[in-house]
Amino acid sequence: MSQFKWFSGIFSRKQKFFYARVNSDGVCISVWRFDVPVEHADLVAIDSLDQHKIEQMWTGEHWIDPYLQHQSIKITGVRAQFSLI
Repeated sequence: MSQFKWFSGIFSRKQKFFYARVNSDGVCISVWRFDVPVEHADLVAIDSLDQHKIEQMWTGEHWIDPYLQHQSIKITGVRAQFSLI
């Protein structure tokens, strides 16, 4: 077994830790990957290096979209009419 293959086997098994960095409002401003676990007040552990978390808000229990949180859409009594061209 070559040394390269032996080292690649060790590094491929290395555990990765993913975190979202949130600002004081709880909004994710970046995502990070570390090789060791980190505990910091502005880091939230996540499952993967998910770029979609950026601009999402952490409530302490789950992620929400802050833009949708402030929108209240109520549609009542609307009749849609479509025609084919």
